[in-house]
Formats: sequence, C-alpha cells, structure tokens
Amino acid sequence: MNFLKVDTIENAREKLLKVTPKLKIENISIHNLLGRIVAEDIISNENIPYFRRSIVDGYAVISEDTEKSSKNFPTFIENIGYIDIGTITNINLEKNKCCYVYTGSMVPNGADSVVMVENTEKIDKKIAIYKKTSKNENIVNIGDDVKINEIVIKKGTKISEKHIGLLMALGIMQVSVYVPLNISIISTGEELVNPQKEAINGKIRDINTYSLKSFSEKNYYNVITTSLICDNSDLEEKIESLKTSDIIIISGGSSKGLKDNSLEIVQKTTNNGVFTYGLALKPGKPTIISYDEISDTIICCLPGNPVSSLVVFEMLFSWLSLQITNTKKQFPIYANITQDVFSDKGKLTVYPCRLIQENVSYKAEPIFAKSAFISSLSNADGYFIINAGESIKKGNFVSVILL
Repeated sequence: MNFLKVDTIENAREKLLKVTPKLKIENISIHNLLGRIVAEDIISNENIPYFRRSIVDGYAVISEDTEKSSKNFPTFIENIGYIDIGTITNINLEKNKCCYVYTGSMVPNGADSVVMVENTEKIDKKIAIYKKTSKNENIVNIGDDVKINEIVIKKGTKISEKHIGLLMALGIMQVSVYVPLNISIISTGEELVNPQKEAINGKIRDINTYSLKSFSEKNYYNVITTSLICDNSDLEEKIESLKTSDIIIISGGSSKGLKDNSLEIVQKTTNNGVFTYGLALKPGKPTIISYDEISDTIICCLPGNPVSSLVVFEMLFSWLSLQITNTKKQFPIYANITQDVFSDKGKLTVYPCRLIQENVSYKAEPIFAKSAFISSLSNADGYFIINAGESIKKGNFVSVILL
C-alpha cells in the first residue's frame, strides 16, 4: 500500500462510521445514571407543579381587591384562615377575603395573587395590604415549570448532576441509555517502560496508554484493558486475544521506520484489511485504520508521538462518539489569534493553544512544539484547525475547541 496516498479526515471518518457497530441500549437506575448518554427523548408524564402554589409567605388575595393599596392608604381585607404546606385546601376565596399561605402552600381557588407578608400588617381580624398586586404575582401555576408530555431531556444528552433533580421531581427512576463501545488500548515500543519504573539507559515512560485511556473514557468508551508491548513479535497474538473488543487502539509502529511493522501485522489479523493508511493531517499522518469483519472489530494504529496520537484520537474517535450517540458537539470559543499561523499544503493542521481572557473576549495563543512534546497538550486549553494550504493572520478569529 502506498503510504503517500493518504485519506482526508472526512474520508477516513466516513469509512470508519460505516464499520462502527450500532450502539446497544439498556435501561438503568437513576442512581447509576451520571455520565451516561440518553438513548431516547425523556418525556414528562405530569405537570410540575401539579397544583398552584405560592412562592412567598404572605396572603392569597384577589388582585382586584388590592388595586388601590399603597403605603399611605392600605386596603383592609378579612383573613379567613391559613393553608399549611403539603396540605390540600377546599377554600374558595371570595371578594374582600384573604388567606395566609406559606412558601410552597397550595393557593386556594378564587385567589389570583399573593401579597408578601412584608407588605401587610395584621390589625384585629383584618389584614392591612400596603401594596397593590397583579394577577399571578408570586404564584406558580400548574405546569409553569414542566408541562405534561414535554420533552425534558433530549436524546443524546450526557446526564450530569443538573438533570438528576428534574428526573426525581418527575418520579422517573429508570432511563434508557446507550451502552458504550468496548475499547482496548495497546502501546508498543522497545523503549517504553511502565511509568512507575525509572526511565534509564535510553528508556522512556509509557505515556500513550494512560492518555488514550483518559481520552477514551471522556468520550464515552468503555476501556476494558490496556497493554504495553515492548516486543512487536507479541503484537499479533495480543490483537487476536482482544478481538472481543469493538475497537482496538494501538499506538506506535504505524510509520515507515525499520522497526515499524504494525501495518503488516494488522493486515494479517484483519480479513478486510487496511482501508486507511495515512491521514492528510498534521500532526498525525502515520495512521492506520482497518476492520475485521469476522470479529466485528475496528483496529486503529496511531502514531507513537504522544501529541500526534491524541490529536488523531480526538479527530477520529471523539468525533465518532458524537455521531453514534447523537450527542451535540460542544460549543467552541471564538478567539483572536495572537500571531500568523499556516497549514501545510495538502494537510489539515491542528494547533494546540492557550486561551487568554481580555474583558469579555478571548485571545488564542498557539503552542508551537514537536509532536513528541506532551507538555504542548497539557498546557493547552483547546485547539483550533486550519484547512490544508490556508493561513490565518494575527488578529483574525479562530474557533477553539476546548480540551
């Protein structure tokens, strides 16, 4: 296969999406729901609130009765009782009558507003009203918060803490969610050692295993295993053992060096073979994507350089997760670039950047570093993309995707 005949990101994504299995759906308890992605619209089965309630302590009144009320000339209205919180009332309020309510109390029939207790004074059996009220003032009506049959959480939403209270309020205790794809991660390289060990004699600590695991979990994949292989003669056997995964990610060995033999091994272990060998992307050109139809497994070899590896993962598999879960892409930050930047001819270029806030706007400061420098990503707030052969002048806007 000709390494120079590379795919664009769009072509690679299209091929990848075609062989990606459809996500399964499961029903889970609300107690285990955080971080899961909703597989169908969640629809309210009731109104919230289902009764009219007061949002202040005060007196339920007919607003017309308070029309002439003021600090100097109060209106005097007869109090006929009170309504406690969490109780039903059969009171039907008539003209020139009022009823004391607490915050959260049911508002009686006939009343159309509530006067805050601070604007009243009790004088014998009468209540002096010192402020005019308008219709529906200090009242939440039936369905003002949530209406019955309303879509309250849309399909593709990742559940966070803010959704739990709403579901509890509606009594929804089971939710249909997508089952994440299973992913296995293999890092390869004779020079790699476990991060817990000392890096000496030309060895370096394994970065990609743990970075790719973190990126995978952030993007709704279930990481079932990670492996470090220092001898590529073991790679074929390891791939075969992991074909129960939906996706196998391999970092390293995807280029054209003397010891880079991932292409040969992947071709042997997939009956459909390689469908992408090289991306028109900087960093990240040496990328291999293949598919084994027998096991229904995607196998992708990423560059060994840490930044290149994570950039390709972000551009392919973070994107893929959004597609298969129907999740909306996060809103970018628009920022003024701090210096001229350009893209190589024929290559989409990804630039990590820092964001600098100035009043209500942002500036994007590109981070220029080699693809082996993991600090370029750890110091970045996000990244922006420049199309092949294009340039952006200092001061122009770029669209920054947050990391």
